[in-house]
Amino acid sequence: MKKITIICLLLLGSTFANAQSSGVAVYKIYLNLPPEALEADKKFLLLRNAVDAAKDVRFELKYRNEIANFSEIPNPNIDKVTLNTIRSLAGADKLIAIDTKNKKILIEVKENKLLFDKNEFVIEEALSYNWSISDEFKQIGNYKCYKATTTKEVNMGDRIVTEKVTAYFCPEIPVPYGPSLYGGLPGLIIELQEKNAAFVLEEIRFQEVAETEFIIPKGKSVLSRKQYLEVVSKRFETLKELSKQ
Repeated sequence: MKKITIICLLLLGSTFANAQSSGVAVYKIYLNLPPEALEADKKFLLLRNAVDAAKDVRFELKYRNEIANFSEIPNPNIDKVTLNTIRSLAGADKLIAIDTKNKKILIEVKENKLLFDKNEFVIEEALSYNWSISDEFKQIGNYKCYKATTTKEVNMGDRIVTEKVTAYFCPEIPVPYGPSLYGGLPGLIIELQEKNAAFVLEEIRFQEVAETEFIIPKGKSVLSRKQYLEVVSKRFETLKELSKQ
């Protein structure tokens, strides 16, 4: 009887793991801006409107085995300017595909309309995470989550700054993904904290996700970031020359 029980438990565990290999996770977003930024925004109210509207914005992580993507769920009630501000502050203004099998990240570029007639390119970068996992944990809803930290470099125009990123992941959901570009941990990221924004899991549905969700849109060219920047530079120079005529 004991042997039968053990076999049943193993089969149940295997079934649960297989069920988790494909699904959809929905994240809420919270914006946390310094008082001085909000004070400076008194005239235009871009930041204040973004903070208020963020409560109605959701992002969706779709994953299937060794690939995932992350995108915003459309909300027609939020104007484009406010939505673009939220995306920018959250660093989530790109449609992203993470391919763990081939160790790469694919980013669909939102291109400058002065330089491009349409969004033409997908940037391909190496998949690389450098997490420091601690024994610290906290309960988030029904999930026991462990803390992990890493850093990211942010281009401020005149300088590059390094910012801390904190994630809380749940080993009970053995999915190596999370919001935005983040993943590579031994469990789904339930909460992600950056300088100006935080993502928190609202719901997760273990369901079949079609392979078509991860196909690069037709007409797109895949370039490295270096190649893409070279294209941008050449077109910018061409634009400058045309403006002189």
